Amino acid sequence: MPKQLNNIVLNNLNDVKERIFQQQGIIHAGQVENLCNKLNINIGQLALELLPIAESLSIAPTSDFSVGAVGMGQRISHKGYTNMYLGANIEVSASSLTDSIHAEQCVTSLAIAHGETLSSLAISSTPCGYCRQFLTEFHKPAKLPIQIPDMLVSDLKELLPLAFGPVDLCITERVIKPHPTIISATKNKLYSAIEHCYAPYSGTRTACEIRLKNGNSYAGFSLESAAFNTSLDPLSVAMCIGRMSERDFDPHQIEHVKILEEVGKISLKTHIEALCEEINPAISVDYSTI
Repeated sequence: MPKQLNNIVLNNLNDVKERIFQQQGIIHAGQVENLCNKLNINIGQLALELLPIAESLSIAPTSDFSVGAVGMGQRISHKGYTNMYLGANIEVSASSLTDSIHAEQCVTSLAIAHGETLSSLAISSTPCGYCRQFLTEFHKPAKLPIQIPDMLVSDLKELLPLAFGPVDLCITERVIKPHPTIISATKNKLYSAIEHCYAPYSGTRTACEIRLKNGNSYAGFSLESAAFNTSLDPLSVAMCIGRMSERDFDPHQIEHVKILEEVGKISLKTHIEALCEEINPAISVDYSTI
């Protein structure tokens, strides 16, 4: 790790994290360019060096195991730089282990919420099988570049050979595609969020808007996976965005959840209500369909 970057990033962690919260987990392409030029490193090296900051955003009261992820957006500036998105694993204390959100899911949902998908990914630890499966939903997933510190890993195919994916369920038009709008920039976050859903298997698009006790609100959307169990529900996506937006974010501070659903083969209503009950029985839930 370059000592120069240590001084700028690691010794000024609070300043960097404050900027991250203000920008909802994004380092914009212009800022990426400035860092790369100042430190004389390329964007791939910068992604690796930013992993400690992403890792520090983890909420892991059960495992005490923090994972950070840095993803590069697919839009390239005229100078050849991309936005960078930070994500981390999120666990809900005293709740089921299945309520946990993985860093790779977090960074993916953050990019999609801002109208992008990912072109490459850096992860602080070797991704679990759950995440490897989730990442198969990307366009040309076998060629998705993946960096892991101190490991010679080049792409998802190396991590997940003979993968089961969308094509096995006759989903040939891949895959997670960016929506042109940015959810936080719209007046009606819930209706914007439902347009970001990826639901090729059930046909059910579900969005959630969470309101915290401090009055802030964040909207999420469903992201399905060919393995089904590795899908990400909209409540979890909303928590990811909330975490990357607030230094003191705590899932237990959620007081109200709105669900908007376009029902296909299934409904996520009871699943989301059960998650809310686990997080905090006092959470009120409103449900509506379109």
